[in-house]
Amino acid sequence: MVRQTKSLLERARTEEDLRIGFEKLLESIRSELNLQYVPKYEKSAYKGRSDAVHGQLIIEYEAPRSLFSKSRVDHAYKQLVDYLKAEMEAEKTTKMVGVGFDGENIFFVK
Repeated sequence: MVRQTKSLLERARTEEDLRIGFEKLLESIRSELNLQYVPKYEKSAYKGRSDAVHGQLIIEYEAPRSLFSKSRVDHAYKQLVDYLKAEMEAEKTTKMVGVGFDGENIFFVK
């Protein structure tokens, strides 16, 4: 998967390129593991839309290689926290995880 992500990163120019390409990689893994859920994309949440919701996991995609400074990570982190709060409230759960990802850098929020 790391090798495939590096290859994807060479072609991806926008956040959408990264999201679509990486979601295709995840789909093959999900299928191989026989995971039975349907991901949701651009799901409405409080003050915005979650890029991808996979059960109890939200992925916030950012433009390729854009999480290079503290301010950009902080911005993505805040978005992800807002999405997590909204999704947890809507789904009436307290167990969700968020991932911020730019194809090169990754962070997690619980």
